[in-house]
Amino acid sequence: MSKLSFISLMRAYAWGGSEELWQKTALLAAKQNHVVAAHMSDLAIGHPKAIELSQAGIFTGFRKERLTLQDRVIRKFRLQQHNKSDIVNYWKINLKETDDLYVISGGNTFDCLHYPELFEKLHKENSAYVYISQHHYEHGAIDKYYRDLNVTIFEKAKKIFFVSQRNLDVVQMQLGKVFENAEVIFNPINLPGATYIKNPYTADQSLHAACVARLECANKGQDILLKALATEKWLNRDIHFSFYGKGPDEEYLTRLAAHLGLQHKVSFCGHVNNIQDIWKSNHVLLMSSLAEGTPLSLMEAMACGRSAVLTDVGGNAEWITDGYNGFIAEGPAPASLDAALEKMWQQREALPAMGRRCYETFINKYPDDAIAYLFDKLKALLPAAE
Repeated sequence: MSKLSFISLMRAYAWGGSEELWQKTALLAAKQNHVVAAHMSDLAIGHPKAIELSQAGIFTGFRKERLTLQDRVIRKFRLQQHNKSDIVNYWKINLKETDDLYVISGGNTFDCLHYPELFEKLHKENSAYVYISQHHYEHGAIDKYYRDLNVTIFEKAKKIFFVSQRNLDVVQMQLGKVFENAEVIFNPINLPGATYIKNPYTADQSLHAACVARLECANKGQDILLKALATEKWLNRDIHFSFYGKGPDEEYLTRLAAHLGLQHKVSFCGHVNNIQDIWKSNHVLLMSSLAEGTPLSLMEAMACGRSAVLTDVGGNAEWITDGYNGFIAEGPAPASLDAALEKMWQQREALPAMGRRCYETFINKYPDDAIAYLFDKLKALLPAAE
């Protein structure tokens, strides 16, 4: 029986798609009688997924990311006994014992740089840890100090896990370093497994395209997609665009669609729990992301037998081959998206066949159980049972 601590560095939201992998892996570890702890932002207090961890007998700790005035006064006078969840003190107080393995999940690759106290403690105590990168921005240089710090954090990790080969390749280029301890893993999908749903589309009917993503323009680029659609040809074609998801830019995107005269071509459908319901009524996936890991929406669409039009970011082109099982836009720009959408429109009669190829690609590449796939790799790093 080993001791594992799962640490989420998510700090922008209470929960996100990046949290599913570590949370489900923690539950599996507890089910296999390991001693498990989970450490999260205080934004996750009361979230059903955090409650699920606690109900499974897992210790759950919550650090404060946003300090009140009282918190700041306490920090100033170093009254740590009254401020145990302040991130300056959190790690030294709540990680009292050296566990056999720390599993650290970053929503973005460089999230680790926001928590130097955590890694100082792990390095000082020579603790074993792995780091999971769920998402990566591909452009921009990094300050030398932070570049060197990130190299140190990654070199000292037992493993660095990425959810796409491209993310791994780009990180090595940005850091100027090859990491022999890096591997590619998979995220769990919100489906019982690959469930092919026949695509009934024919060219004599209305084409229904679904954009499935958090409504957040900075990452998912829905504003760019709307700009690409705001031309006479798309307004006059028999196609409808449905946006699924919630997020901080929902109100803005609704206004933007109206501003561009798209209110009759676009629907905002909110969050849908049953992914299969989306693909029973839609024929193709659209995503205009500026950056990605490998999007769950893509995996789920492929598992249901749907093709996709995607930007060439993250792991998208590792799953979609342009013209074979979908279409790849060169980048997240209106002209590039329009060109990829135009290719899709001209070949729309082939969408059912392309969807079948997506399904076949998925079942050939995706593991039977993404959680077990990761946990097997973690168990290999644990001390041998006595």
